[in-house]
Amino acid sequence: NSQDVTLDVYDVVGNTANITLPITTSGLTALLSPKYRALYGALTTQAVGSTDGGLTWITNAIPATAVAASNFAPGGVYVTSGHALFGTSDSKIYKTIDTCVSMTDVHTMTGTITDIHIPELDSTKAAAVTSTGKVAYSDTAGDTWREIGSFAFPLREVKMNYTNFKELTIVGSGNNNVLITSDTGANWGYLGVGAIDTLWATDGAATN
Repeated sequence: NSQDVTLDVYDVVGNTANITLPITTSGLTALLSPKYRALYGALTTQAVGSTDGGLTWITNAIPATAVAASNFAPGGVYVTSGHALFGTSDSKIYKTIDTCVSMTDVHTMTGTITDIHIPELDSTKAAAVTSTGKVAYSDTAGDTWREIGSFAFPLREVKMNYTNFKELTIVGSGNNNVLITSDTGANWGYLGVGAIDTLWATDGAATN
């Protein structure tokens, strides 16, 4: 595609001049390489990632059931490179730093990994929950994990506080199984939210 653009110049004494040049999409693209935030998906039988806004996808054959990703360094600073964490139906957590070209097995839990969360303001933190009621926490960008909770019901979702990463809220299957900790799992308390097993986050997302 091409479009002519005309520049008209005037001065205070009435002199004028102009120049017309064509501008093309390819010419603009050559001046500045477009940058896309990485996209990821957990598609049951594979993990997928894209670095070009979804035009093309890289696939990796793992039984992916949950995914969280970050392009932000600690403090919420955007970076062009980032990482993603995938949970699987065979209890594993994988990490990729090259948009699904390769996967590193970083942790094994029990049951299906039903949700993974990375807080926006600190990509070194992450949390995961499973269908067997386990909660795991990482403060090493997903490289190492520790268990911080174990419950007698399946867990559906986990979220960290926006700025206080010691505070986590989890949603379990069944009535009233919504719990919160303010000390990274040392103590858990029930939230009095009634018969609900879905947590609505500030981004509008829900897992049901």
